[in-house]
Amino acid sequence: MPADQNKKNGYKNKKNIKTRIIGILVILVIIIGTVTISHFSSLEPEIEYPEIKQGAYLEIGNSSNFTDYGLLGNGSLENPYIIENLTISNYEQGISIWNIIENVTIRNCIMTNNIVGINIHGVESSVIKIFNCTIESQWQLSDGIELWSSNEQIAGNIILINNTIDVDNNALKIPGGRRSKVNSTILENQFINGYISVAGQVNARIYNNIFVQGGVSTYLTPYIHIENNSFENGTIFVSDSDLIEIRNNSFIRGGISFFYIKENQLENCIVEYNYVNKREIKIFRNLNNTEIIDMNFGEIILFDCENTKIKDNSITHASVGISIHHSKNITLENNQLTENYEYGIVLLDSDSCEIINNEFKFCERVGIVLQNTNNTQIVNNTFIENKCHGIYLVNSFDCLIYNNHFIDNNIVCKKQAYDSNGNNYWYNPGTKKGNYWSDWSGIGSYRINNYKEHPKDLYPLRNSPYGKRKMCLGEWMAITLLPPIMLIAYFRRMRIINKFGKQ
Repeated sequence: MPADQNKKNGYKNKKNIKTRIIGILVILVIIIGTVTISHFSSLEPEIEYPEIKQGAYLEIGNSSNFTDYGLLGNGSLENPYIIENLTISNYEQGISIWNIIENVTIRNCIMTNNIVGINIHGVESSVIKIFNCTIESQWQLSDGIELWSSNEQIAGNIILINNTIDVDNNALKIPGGRRSKVNSTILENQFINGYISVAGQVNARIYNNIFVQGGVSTYLTPYIHIENNSFENGTIFVSDSDLIEIRNNSFIRGGISFFYIKENQLENCIVEYNYVNKREIKIFRNLNNTEIIDMNFGEIILFDCENTKIKDNSITHASVGISIHHSKNITLENNQLTENYEYGIVLLDSDSCEIINNEFKFCERVGIVLQNTNNTQIVNNTFIENKCHGIYLVNSFDCLIYNNHFIDNNIVCKKQAYDSNGNNYWYNPGTKKGNYWSDWSGIGSYRINNYKEHPKDLYPLRNSPYGKRKMCLGEWMAITLLPPIMLIAYFRRMRIINKFGKQ
């Protein structure tokens, strides 16, 4: 009896040990997965935000408020009301001015960690001058200065001189109404980490400013004059705007980007003598049967062109290396687009183009963007470690994409390409050869959008001249740690079996 009991206990112990070993292996796999996820998570420490006080520190909504606050002046052009030498922190709005007709000067104020530094709304014909002020905020989506108007209210004439604004979102936000107008003059300011965002019926003159990690964004504006500004890691975005003058601006890593421009909309626009990294930003219009080969341009922009070849150009640290608008039969061949601030090549509203043998490396966003662009071939291009997708297609049809090499693009566990409609071929139907994807499993097709249905590359290539992709931390740990762990578990199991088998 004792021997039988010992034997039963031995089998029971062996079963418990086996269960524990399996449990340990499961826990290790979970830990490895957790480490992999945390490897891609943000390592920045959380910011402890102060408590925000509701409303505005100083709010002026009618004429009597000026005397309520004891402000100097009488509101005329010669003797405006003066708001000066204030230090304002942790409010929804530092200063709020609305529905007045008086003229106001705001000067020598310091505003920190407010959601909005200065808010101006519906001040009609007033002249508001803001100069020598510092506005800083660590709040996410915080704005420096907001100039609001509605369809019936006018934000007036705004003059900004020699201010420093360092916020998370908009340094200056001017959303003009459809029938109202905002006249603004912006001179010799320093804008850090934020954009001047201008939309609607706004006439703006932006001269001699310094932008660091920011720029200017325009949308549906009748007149914008941007001249003699300095941009570091910044861009001028022009979207659906008519009369634009952009002159003598210099960029260090950035440039000029046009989006949603209607055909022939830029006929009255002047864009000249702008440079990125000391190389000219060149705009071509109405070219036909022309070649742009091995030119030393900082950016190349085409509008309304046909039968044009862009070849053997090297563009780096631009906003968009090459952009094509409302054009046909454009060939882009053997160009190198490296470390561009936004995109490598963008084609908008253009058809029947060829993108062949180009190289896209380390762009901050996407290698190639096609929007409303049809019947285009993308062949023999290489995409290496662009932060987002290698290719991004939006409302583009009947495109043929094959024999391209996608190496470690969009590495945060997402696909390396995107196709919004799926009516494109991601392989050559004749040769049945697709593209090389560094994250392909090696079995079956490659899903472009990570969906079960179309689009797919049905014939992914197995080999690339650029070699295999680099392993992420989780894969390295799985390959290097799991085999010895499993061997240890196996030998321990055999030792236990042998031990109890002898009893």
